[in-house]
Amino acid sequence: MWLFVDIVANLVVAIACTWAIMTPRVNDGLFGKLVFIVLCFAALSNAAWAMKNVADIDRPEVVFNSAVALVAIRCWWIKTYRANLRRWGRKCHE
Repeated sequence: MWLFVDIVANLVVAIACTWAIMTPRVNDGLFGKLVFIVLCFAALSNAAWAMKNVADIDRPEVVFNSAVALVAIRCWWIKTYRANLRRWGRKCHE
């Protein structure tokens, strides 16, 4: 089970980094894009390492990777849907 959670968490981080690199909504500049590229490759290599060395997966590492994946999902949600929900909320209260 820890293997599946670890691989999914790392793939979520890699997908979120790819989204942050490709979207014009994230304005981090060149250095920010390079950081996202490095983080994407690190997440992919971590997932590949977990598939190769199944016995070496520790629970704290999986929890940390899951927390990073949740932060990545939060950042994606804020950049994608938060402004629309705020506008919709203001319309309902008027």
